[in-house]
Amino acid sequence: MLALDSDEPCVLLTDHVDALADFWSKALHLAVGDADSDRAELVDDGRRVQLIVRRVMPPRPQSRIRLSAFDTQDLAAAVERLIAFGASSPRTPYPSTPGHAVVIDPDGNTVEITATVGSDD
Repeated sequence: MLALDSDEPCVLLTDHVDALADFWSKALHLAVGDADSDRAELVDDGRRVQLIVRRVMPPRPQSRIRLSAFDTQDLAAAVERLIAFGASSPRTPYPSTPGHAVVIDPDGNTVEITATVGSDD
């Protein structure tokens, strides 16, 4: 399972609100809350806003999203899942460090994923 590495909602800017909201809804198991053609809020089970997708006209800045996977097996599965949903893998692995992975979401944003090892061994 993946989780955003922030207590505040992540904001992504795009010119394809519906498509990007759909990708992130699937990727993070979030529901689409309040939405219109210019903005979509993705909410967790407690209806807390986790991610906001807002429309902007090109050119737009690329974002960097940081996620945590709960162990290294989750990390490999998360990368495969994101790619199946439409993400891509950069040509050069970043960085070549165990427990880290990077993919690019369908809108060109960099997604950094770090495996989080539990401390209750």
